[in-house]
Amino acid sequence: MEFDAIHHLVIEREDFYYKHLAHEDWTIYHVRSGSFRCTLNGREDVIAEGDVYIIPPSAPFERSTISPIRVDFIRFLPHVPQKMLFELPIGKHTPSDTARLQGTLRLMRSLPQEVGDPPSPTLQHLLTDLLLQLYLERSAPTQEKEAADPIVSRILQFFEENYSKRITMRELAARYALSPSGLIFKFKKATGLQPMRHLIAVRIKHAKALLTDTPLHISQIATAVGFENCYYFSNAFKKETGLSPSDYRKKNTI
Repeated sequence: MEFDAIHHLVIEREDFYYKHLAHEDWTIYHVRSGSFRCTLNGREDVIAEGDVYIIPPSAPFERSTISPIRVDFIRFLPHVPQKMLFELPIGKHTPSDTARLQGTLRLMRSLPQEVGDPPSPTLQHLLTDLLLQLYLERSAPTQEKEAADPIVSRILQFFEENYSKRITMRELAARYALSPSGLIFKFKKATGLQPMRHLIAVRIKHAKALLTDTPLHISQIATAVGFENCYYFSNAFKKETGLSPSDYRKKNTI
């Protein structure tokens, strides 16, 4: 895929300068820390750490910070806008392969970029890879199943916003007026996973970002993403990724 323009930078905001906006080009926000609300085409989403949000050209949207944000901000213009190689997913997406996404973004950040200069072939290749990852993940069958059950969608959103807190199955079921067994059945039918297993995956996802993007001690990261102790965190992390937290940090930190 060829692009006439690619503009990528990391921005930090206590709050957005403009609440109502429409970018001329395609726009991607990748949240490195913090969270914000965004409304696009009548749909409001909460975009939190690790999430990606894609906005098409000239689409009016509203935004407001919930907590101070640090984001990868990418604007791009395909060479032939009306002929994309694949349909880009619009709105919120929570990537599953966070290591791949973080690696691509790190490489993009490392390349020199001057406003007005044509994007280099390397930068175009990296952006194409990022967009292809988002397209393939959004097209996965599990995403369609999750969206089909509104209660499960609300639980997934709750996990993304509260993963750092103590959450029990009984409290979660009561929150959505279900029995624990009813919640497990509904959630597993929609996603293929039990609720607490999915919560662990969400916590590991956010732990990966902290391991690669911050100097926090592993015990601090364990607490920050909701694990009761470092031992449980390390075991869960290795089971999920095949690596210990320290080995993952060494492998994925440039």
